[in-house]
Amino acid sequence: MASHASFRTRLFLFFLLVIAVALLLPTWYSRFVLGQEVQRASMERVMGQLRLTAGFVEHDLTFSGREPLRSWLARTGDRLGARLDYLTLDEAAERGGDVSHRAVEAGQAMAIEGSGENGRTVVAALRLDPAGPAPEGVLTLSTPHTGPRDRSGRVLGNILLGVLLTFLLAVPLSYFLSRQLSRSIRALSVVAKGIGSGDYDKRIRHAPGKEFDPLVTSINSMAESIQTQVRTITSQKSQLEAVLDSMKEGVMVLDEQGRLASINRALGRIFPGVDQFIGRRVIEAVVDSELHKACGRAVSQEGRGNPPILLQLEPERGRVYDVSVVSLAGTGSGLGAVVVFHDISKLTQLERVRRDFVANVSHELRTPLTSIKGYSETLASSANLGEAEQRFLDIIHRNADHMTKIVGDLLALSRLEAGQQVMEFGPTDLREVLAAAFDECAPVADGKGVELVLECEEPLRVRADFDRLVQVARNLMENAVRYSPEGKPVRVRCRAESGQAVVGVTDLGPGIPKEEQSRVFERFYRVGRDKAKSQGSSGLGLAISRHIIERHQGRLFLQSPPHGEERGATFYFSVPLLNRNTDDTIQNHNHAARK
Repeated sequence: MASHASFRTRLFLFFLLVIAVALLLPTWYSRFVLGQEVQRASMERVMGQLRLTAGFVEHDLTFSGREPLRSWLARTGDRLGARLDYLTLDEAAERGGDVSHRAVEAGQAMAIEGSGENGRTVVAALRLDPAGPAPEGVLTLSTPHTGPRDRSGRVLGNILLGVLLTFLLAVPLSYFLSRQLSRSIRALSVVAKGIGSGDYDKRIRHAPGKEFDPLVTSINSMAESIQTQVRTITSQKSQLEAVLDSMKEGVMVLDEQGRLASINRALGRIFPGVDQFIGRRVIEAVVDSELHKACGRAVSQEGRGNPPILLQLEPERGRVYDVSVVSLAGTGSGLGAVVVFHDISKLTQLERVRRDFVANVSHELRTPLTSIKGYSETLASSANLGEAEQRFLDIIHRNADHMTKIVGDLLALSRLEAGQQVMEFGPTDLREVLAAAFDECAPVADGKGVELVLECEEPLRVRADFDRLVQVARNLMENAVRYSPEGKPVRVRCRAESGQAVVGVTDLGPGIPKEEQSRVFERFYRVGRDKAKSQGSSGLGLAISRHIIERHQGRLFLQSPPHGEERGATFYFSVPLLNRNTDDTIQNHNHAARK
């Protein structure tokens, strides 16, 4: 928890505490030592006076008896400011634990008697044998005891006065030093705060001391590094904004919560006023539930690592956009997804015009083709035709049939592309679909000498339009028979794989070059064009089949050559196996296709 006191105040108080401790500890120690020394000196002085007096009594003076001795001792004690007395050995022995009694046994003794600082007395006793007739006894000296406080009071008072003066002098000095140091540190914090606020040009020019040199160097290096990185990021951001603003496609960037983080100018032109919804949900900026759901999936953890989500958006009539939602979840960038709007309005319009043109032309061609075919059949039934005329009529009749087939396929393809082909979906056994197609293609295979083999014993239940799925299977079988060499088998297999029913039709014909495999599903595209023409192919069967399979939420693809073979091709189509969600998925897809 942060302290409420400033750094300068805390530093000032710390200085005062250190100084006070540094002054008081020596003072206390001096008082203790001085008291001990004063007491020792006092005791030595008393003992010295007693010995001096004893020397006079034993060697220099002669007394006729005890009373003259005691009289002299009284006078001497008055001069010394003490009380001197002389006791015989018997008198000293009678006093029990007294100092004089101890002196009888030890020769000398000393003690401090009494209680309280002012009521105590220093008593010293010395055993001696005076010159003359005075009896051997104990000389005692008692004097008032002056304690260490009395003796050292003046000295300690001077010391404390010096301590107080030193402390008072240290207060302004400590304040000045703490202020200078805090000012230097404040300068460091001001520079650091400026760097944190975005002023990366700030630098620390002077360090408060050598101890701060590593900190100053680190802060300056950090500021320079941040400044370089910010310049780089700013430059990259400007370049990215320039690229995005120069794009024709609208770009919308979402954060991890699915809110608008940024947009480019093109998106502002597509959706005027969208910039007002920065920081808000996509559904608020672009009112479209499908786009909102796609963005929600992309920014969630489920969208992490998944391919882009593709959908079409028509905000108003005549304006169509291909929308690509790319997930950025889990990249650590703080972004959730990028949404790109490709304007395909002109392409959609041209495609619509093309479909309408093809449909109209095909429709208009049906009547004259029917007339040509009818008249050719009428002429062919005449009995007066020569061989050449009959051959010409056969050519007319054959080409009319071919043109009629092309026109029929064009009309069917146009209806599929426009979503106008109504399909009747229902539970279907894929084996029955393949069996129906097999029965229709068997005569063609027998006529060419090709063995048609059906290998599908596993029951696969799908939800499909039975007739349309038969049309796809028949088209793939007819193509395989058409390109398969005589005597070679065409195999039709089916299996379940990852929730899909997969059907493969394999032939051992010339195969399809890799560079042409991506184009075989285009309309009118032929591999080996001359041969295909001679065999009556319209070039529309695979394109029609692809649209039918897509309406079933499936996929049409190929592999050439097949696995384990050197030539040939296998065409696959897949449709979802029947489950509780399949019906809803297919119905939603077909509803979107009709739109």
